[in-house]
Amino acid sequence: MPYALIIAGIVLTVAGVRNTQSTLYSLLAGDFTGSKSFIWWTLSILGIGAVGYVEDLKGLANAFLALILIVLILANKGVFAQFTAALKGAIPAAPTGGTATTPSSSTGLQPLAPIQSGGVTVGAM
Repeated sequence: MPYALIIAGIVLTVAGVRNTQSTLYSLLAGDFTGSKSFIWWTLSILGIGAVGYVEDLKGLANAFLALILIVLILANKGVFAQFTAALKGAIPAAPTGGTATTPSSSTGLQPLAPIQSGGVTVGAM
């Protein structure tokens, strides 16, 4: 439980620093409201987990949790193609028609200049 709270704190801090907390809140609200909300999956997993505490029903609860995992994987269309592409290390094609940007232009930061120290250049590439 402490790890979950630490991760939630890091996510909230990063969203606050980037000033994107309204986007984060709207995404979370979309996950827990509406017709295809995540809340039904959460409630079913918690319910089956609670049944798993009964020693005689532990095998049945494990079978249902495996079934839920299979349904989650199969419901996400294209998951196998994405998985094999990730295993192969496939890199998505670069967008066409645009010009390449340097890291300094995309972040607004300038690259560091090499440092001269006693006749030795440090940081030069």
